[in-house]
Amino acid sequence: MRNGISIMLLLWWVSGCTTLNISESQIMQPMHSDVASVQVIASLPEGYQQHTHWVEQEDGRRAYGVSARHPDNSITILYFGGNAFDVSSQGAGIVEAFTKMNVNIFLFDHPGYGKSTGTPSVESLKSNAVANFDYVKSMVKGKLLVHGLSLGSFEAAHVAMRRPVDALVLEAGATNVTEWADTLVPWYATPFVKLEIDDKLTKVDNVEVVQSQTAPLLIMVGEDDQQTPPQLSKKLYQEAITTRKRYHVFRGLKHGEVMGDTAVYTVYSAFLKSLENPGDGNAEPSLSLKSLP
Repeated sequence: MRNGISIMLLLWWVSGCTTLNISESQIMQPMHSDVASVQVIASLPEGYQQHTHWVEQEDGRRAYGVSARHPDNSITILYFGGNAFDVSSQGAGIVEAFTKMNVNIFLFDHPGYGKSTGTPSVESLKSNAVANFDYVKSMVKGKLLVHGLSLGSFEAAHVAMRRPVDALVLEAGATNVTEWADTLVPWYATPFVKLEIDDKLTKVDNVEVVQSQTAPLLIMVGEDDQQTPPQLSKKLYQEAITTRKRYHVFRGLKHGEVMGDTAVYTVYSAFLKSLENPGDGNAEPSLSLKSLP
């Protein structure tokens, strides 16, 4: 989410401009995949099968995705990636991480990203997210969780507002675009910079979601995340009304590194276990070590 805005800030610094306009086109930067193969991961744990999916959207767009499923799993994760996420080139690590935790995993390209068709916008991301959730819901049994990273946190949260979910996971999430943009402006520049944010973006607010939804909530962020700083995740935790919420800061990790770190398995597995034992659902904020035994 940050690259386009960072370039604009550099231009502001050079030109002395005092107004910074933030629109959908600056926030969303489509990545198109040239990978021909649909094989995301070369080998899966025994019993898992990988499938390719195309989900038809109401306006004719098509969402491309893959899944890895095991017949004995009782939990499915619908994963929404970050701004630069591409299923074909980046999905392998996500699939590997979740299959190690004995859950099913579905992941899709954003509209206009990877192999998915259409143009990325607030509305297309929101409508795709709900359509993809409905599609996955129709295919699986057991619990269905939504997990969103960065830009994907807005999609996951939107689904949680529109559909009953068994749990919501926000990784490196932002509160809203206005507060997120404010974190990009250095303190010494704030007296001189005015942010003008597209109305379509200001209406996207994860705080409103956590203030209204009661599903179990897991919030994770890297301690050294400079793109969506930990204070944004902390506020989401503080504002959440659900009594079953957990917040974890992973020491030494940057943006997008959480799911690739070994410590996540202990944190995430404990959260999944808490879904079966509601009394274990709430936990105080913690700072998780980078490496665990």
